[in-house]
Amino acid sequence: MTSSNDSYSNSDDSLLTSSSSSSNADDEIDPTRWTTAPTVNRNPFPFVGNREVRIIGAQTPIDYWNYIFPKNFIEMIVYETNRYAENICNNPRRQYSRINKWEPTNIEELNVFIALLIWQGIIKKPELQMYFTTDELLATPIFNKIVTADRFQLLLKMLHFETDPSPDITLKKIWLVIEVLRSTFKRFYRPGRFLNVDESLHLFKGRLSWKQYIPLKRARFGFKFFMLCDINGYVLDFIIYTGRNTDCTDKFSDLPLPSRIVMTLVEDYLDLGHCIVMDNYYSSPKLFLQLVERNTDAVGTVRSNRKSLPSNFKYVKLKKNERIARYYNKMMALKWRDRKYVHMLSTYHTNNTTIIQKGQTQVEKPTCVYEYNNTMGGVDMTDQLMATYFIPRKGLKKYYKKIFMILLDLSILN
Repeated sequence: MTSSNDSYSNSDDSLLTSSSSSSNADDEIDPTRWTTAPTVNRNPFPFVGNREVRIIGAQTPIDYWNYIFPKNFIEMIVYETNRYAENICNNPRRQYSRINKWEPTNIEELNVFIALLIWQGIIKKPELQMYFTTDELLATPIFNKIVTADRFQLLLKMLHFETDPSPDITLKKIWLVIEVLRSTFKRFYRPGRFLNVDESLHLFKGRLSWKQYIPLKRARFGFKFFMLCDINGYVLDFIIYTGRNTDCTDKFSDLPLPSRIVMTLVEDYLDLGHCIVMDNYYSSPKLFLQLVERNTDAVGTVRSNRKSLPSNFKYVKLKKNERIARYYNKMMALKWRDRKYVHMLSTYHTNNTTIIQKGQTQVEKPTCVYEYNNTMGGVDMTDQLMATYFIPRKGLKKYYKKIFMILLDLSILN
């Protein structure tokens, strides 16, 4: 990565400390204070740490699985499933209902059930019942050898995770699973310097007040996950969007929701010299200054109408391949014209260019843009890898079961 300094005036070094104080970071930046040359040292923060897996003694896939889904975690799901099933069985029901056949489950059976869910992500069939058919053209005999169709459907119906959390938690029926996996994902892996923040949409057509509709996505209706990933696709943390009640730490309550999401996701990775890569939904000068205060760099595309960008930045006319840069504190705001105008914010890059080979010709591109494109794909990679063997089935009406299967996929991916 290019990390050479833009030249700057030593006489203005005091601006770094004064502009980086918490009081100034909480205020909007005066758009007229951006300068045409750097006024502080803009070297990237030193990065502390190396990418590594923090699991000792794991040799096989099942060893890694047992770290992510340990026995006590499975025991909790077994207990809650049996407790929920007991309540259901105590309700009046028809004489020939499948529920009459319910017997309490155990750890061994639940592990087999989860394995069959994973298997269904590999062997795709349009209907659940087709996994248990005896038709020679469609049969997968191993399913019937392991469990009956009635028992599998009963386990799917009774699957439950709630352990009486606070009633004001929107995701209370899956909350404990979410918290356990968020902690586990962070504990067992140390990422590299560059971290991605982006959103991922997962299909769900059931009734839900905080279901999202994004017409440009392949899954237009569903759950929106805000995710923090290493650039290799490892999921470090995630937040599920639930409207006003989206789970963000109270420390950043003064920030708008996109910035609160970023600060919540990266909280455990501040002060280590990471560089957070994000798109224009999240990027803002105010957020970048908050990150700089915590020795964390950031780079991202930025909307041209964001508050606190340089005066008239949006309206400057450029010819193709021309660019301009403005500086405030450790931030650089860059505007470059390619086929369209590109607006960038970075505390990591300089106003340098990189020569890239495009077919038979060489093209000059701002290093900031080039390296953003090379480091922004972590969440997209996660989505692509998950799509091949995606577990969640169509037709699941309970949101918490759908989310559990998505989290199962994320666990396998990690």
